[in-house]
Amino acid sequence: MAGSEPTSAVLQQVYPAEGTATLYPLATQRDFLIGRDPSCQISLPFEHGGVSRFHARLTFSSDSEGWQLCDLNSTNGTYLNGHRLQGCRMLRVGDRIRLGHHGPQFVFTEANAPVPTPVQRPVSDPVTFSQLFPIFSTAGDLEHKAYLIPGIITVTVAVVLFMAVGNVGLFNGVLALYLALAAYYVVYQLCGKHKPLWLPVVTALLMAGILRSPVLNGFIQVFRVWLPGSANPSTAAQQPLWFLLQMFIGTGVMEELLKALPILLFWLIGWALRPSTPSSPRSLAAQIGVWEPLDGILLGTAAAVGFTLFESLGYYVPSMIQSGSELEQLSGMQVLIARVLGSISGHLAYSGTFGYFIGLSVLKRSHTPRILGTGLLTAALLHTLWNVSGLVSPIALAVVGSLSYAFLGAAILQARSLSPDRANNFATRFKPPSSD
Repeated sequence: MAGSEPTSAVLQQVYPAEGTATLYPLATQRDFLIGRDPSCQISLPFEHGGVSRFHARLTFSSDSEGWQLCDLNSTNGTYLNGHRLQGCRMLRVGDRIRLGHHGPQFVFTEANAPVPTPVQRPVSDPVTFSQLFPIFSTAGDLEHKAYLIPGIITVTVAVVLFMAVGNVGLFNGVLALYLALAAYYVVYQLCGKHKPLWLPVVTALLMAGILRSPVLNGFIQVFRVWLPGSANPSTAAQQPLWFLLQMFIGTGVMEELLKALPILLFWLIGWALRPSTPSSPRSLAAQIGVWEPLDGILLGTAAAVGFTLFESLGYYVPSMIQSGSELEQLSGMQVLIARVLGSISGHLAYSGTFGYFIGLSVLKRSHTPRILGTGLLTAALLHTLWNVSGLVSPIALAVVGSLSYAFLGAAILQARSLSPDRANNFATRFKPPSSD
């Protein structure tokens, strides 16, 4: 409609067999989505298989003072007066709209207008091409909605594991890498912030490199030689408090500070690059730097992946399969699975929690010492309790592990609410898709 034509309109859904219609008043202050999804303003029953979840949109144009109809790349198309609609088109009184080849029909008209003369209705609702071959209608959404890439990775890993049977080193390495990626993927999906794929890989490799460098020896010298951090489990029963303090210093504090080194490094790199592109969210500084708690969590958990893989494959598993017997190999693989898969409530939880505090200190610079102190204390204490509870009972270990994961989950939720870019967070953002 344009010019003197009315701007207060109604969309009438016509039921040809009964000669009746359902009226949908159109208010100019909002858009109207039409589709099978319950969130649509004009929501159609799910038996309309040829209608996409978000099929079409009605929008009032203030420039032309009229309504326009837009097809949202629907699978079976939107038809205006018998012709398939491409993009958007301004509507006029009496225009007939059909969703799909034989789908529901609407008439665009003035408010309080009589129901138009019914048109002939098809005898049956035909099976559409997209229903018979869904791969062609939903292929564009598979990557984002059906976990296509994780599924392909899983299939690939399964094939490699079959090929690696008999090669203990390769089998354990591939299995450990897959379990670590699965644990990190959970954290990544919960955080909902896009990061370059290479960044967590580089962070994990950097962590492994630190553990092979003189930096580790320097930390051991400070925390386990100069400070009372060299714990002996045999003294735990006689001196429990002293043993707890030793574990806190020599394991909790030392290892959490070690895993924080990659976070601090990327924080420094981000600040060094910031002056060149201070406002671009896609700049290298924005992508790799630490500007908020979510950045710290993602980098911290990536460093924990590198730490876990290095510790498991470089120390714990080899120490159990020294003779290479089948029993030792089985025991080593069992330890590998438990350690790597359990890292979601272990190293990833501690490092992710500390990473949250590091990112929070960037947002709250005036409180940096208190924030970082609280973060290190929290992560180191959870780490210490995990190590000590293993000497108590499996139940205590499960309780501490669950508590650690709860701390990480709470940190992620809080980080998402604090994020300056929360409007683009894919874990919370809702954007109507264009097709089934």
